[in-house]
Amino acid sequence: MLLDLLEAIITASNLTKQEKLPVLRQASIKVDILKVLFKLGKDIKVIEIKKYQELEQMLEEVGKMVGGWIKTTQS
Repeated sequence: MLLDLLEAIITASNLTKQEKLPVLRQASIKVDILKVLFKLGKDIKVIEIKKYQELEQMLEEVGKMVGGWIKTTQS
């Protein structure tokens, strides 16, 4: 899933403005899915709380970047 997100971001960077939007929306969905998976990993104690907090913070930042990219692509 993380590699899928990376692939979507790299793909979007190589597309025209009109082609980027659907790929960026998919990247945003992948961010949301990863958030759920990380939370599940924390809840079942596969991921330590400290590590989960670090991952969540990084993923939140990626989500903000993708969201900003979507907004600039739409205008």
